[in-house]
Amino acid sequence: MKTIFIDVDDVICTNHFLPVVNSYLGTNYKEEDFWGAKFEKQLFPNVEDRNKFYDYFVSVDSYEKCELKEGAYESLERLIKNNKVILLTNACHYERSLEMGRQFTDKWKFLLNKLPFFPPENIVFSAQKDLFDADVIIDDRVSNMYGNYKHKLLFTCFHNRDVEDETLEKLGITRVDGWKDVERYIENINK
Repeated sequence: MKTIFIDVDDVICTNHFLPVVNSYLGTNYKEEDFWGAKFEKQLFPNVEDRNKFYDYFVSVDSYEKCELKEGAYESLERLIKNNKVILLTNACHYERSLEMGRQFTDKWKFLLNKLPFFPPENIVFSAQKDLFDADVIIDDRVSNMYGNYKHKLLFTCFHNRDVEDETLEKLGITRVDGWKDVERYIENINK
């Protein structure tokens, strides 16, 4: 039995930020339209405009239009049978940290509704993932993988496509391109 930490945003569910951007701007951007994290800085280079967007962001349910990633539901169902699976996720955008209470509530409700079989006591909110030890971490950000983890899996998404294989190799990180890859990897280390 392995202890597995799994991030939520862009790993279990689709991006929760982009639908809010589209609602705010009246656009139809897709993940493929962006490269790199913090794409709101690309859209709102002016700090004042970005702050107006953040005001809007904290006023709406950013998980309302989120969906689970393909295969996430079924894979999680299988993984929790033979492993200790913890959802380790952040719920705070530091640009508005004092106003992020709604974010916690909305994400919590999303997880309970979309993953009714998942034990709520195995959901942990923390931005400092290096505080915890696990056999495996699955995340979409290299910066979240500096803790004591034997196996580090970078879940491919739009903002990490440009992370080079050489960088991943130096850091001991394996890229996975979906939930089938995750399950194959976990099966191999459980043998």
